[in-house]
Amino acid sequence: MLEQETTDGGSILNFVNKPLSARHVANLIVQTSAGKGREVFLPKLDGVFAHACLIMPWLLRITTPLLEKIGRIGLRRFQEHKAISNE
Repeated sequence: MLEQETTDGGSILNFVNKPLSARHVANLIVQTSAGKGREVFLPKLDGVFAHACLIMPWLLRITTPLLEKIGRIGLRRFQEHKAISNE
């Protein structure tokens, strides 16, 4: 999915956090499905931030430049990792 984001001009914000393995996400889906089912944020701090932005919409507006900077760093790391993997 992230490879597609890099070629299709996807949001830089997709690279703010370290990518999770498909196995980790699949396990979480199974665990959540076995329970009552609920919205899950990975990492959990993203959920806190999302809810804070719902309460205070201005928070997202003032943090977006920082998140974009972090996303650009994450994108570079992703591309470097991909380049090393392809060697």
